[in-house]
Amino acid sequence: MRIFIAGGTGFLGSELSKKFKKKNNVLIGSRNKKSSFVFDLSSKKKPNKLIKFSPDIIINCAALTDVDECEKNKNKAYRTNKLITKKLVSVAKELNCKFIQISTDHVYDNSRNKNSEKNIKLTNYYSKSKRYSEKEALKYNKSLILRTNFFGFSKFRKSNL
Repeated sequence: MRIFIAGGTGFLGSELSKKFKKKNNVLIGSRNKKSSFVFDLSSKKKPNKLIKFSPDIIINCAALTDVDECEKNKNKAYRTNKLITKKLVSVAKELNCKFIQISTDHVYDNSRNKNSEKNIKLTNYYSKSKRYSEKEALKYNKSLILRTNFFGFSKFRKSNL
């Protein structure tokens, strides 16, 4: 199985990369030069190396997750969280492969302790930009959205959550 992990050197992506590399052919995408595929999916260029790799699954871990940074730089949050997802969904459709979008539980009103589509409440630009990305993923019938919350340390940065 061939798997492409966007954001593969980030907090979650690096862990997924380690797990999947043992049994699969994995292409790791990142802006970090330590990855196997350095790219800028927010550019207008078509990601030909990704298309040539022809993954069975695309996992999108690429995101701007710093809530304060998303508020300060909404354009960057929109480009990173929505437009990259849009481009990856387009590639997934072209290749007819499965697409997994990693999202956040920040889209919920957690005061009720019942997370459902009925209690989505976007309280900051981070949650709005991640919801935009979910809507892009939902345009493709072979997509799965995982809403999660995690925290901890990576070799590149500490999580703010």
